[in-house]
Amino acid sequence: MSNLSPEWQAMAKLVSQFYAKADAEPFREPVDWQSLGLFDYPQVIKKPMDLGLVKKKVNEGKYRSIHDAADDVRLIWKNCMTYNA
Repeated sequence: MSNLSPEWQAMAKLVSQFYAKADAEPFREPVDWQSLGLFDYPQVIKKPMDLGLVKKKVNEGKYRSIHDAADDVRLIWKNCMTYNA
């Protein structure tokens, strides 16, 4: 994480804090829709996202902008609300 700019270090810290929360457990890995029997999940959720992927992409410098990373974090919550509403 030390090779990241201060802005990206702050984002990495924020994502890590989300990831570490006990309530975040369902959001750490991709939804295993097949084993959960959620066979309509791929039709409802067009762009799956999870905290583990965001964390990895931030730490590996895969995002073009800090806003793209923030959009993916918001997408996690949006997907949850869309599927479970």
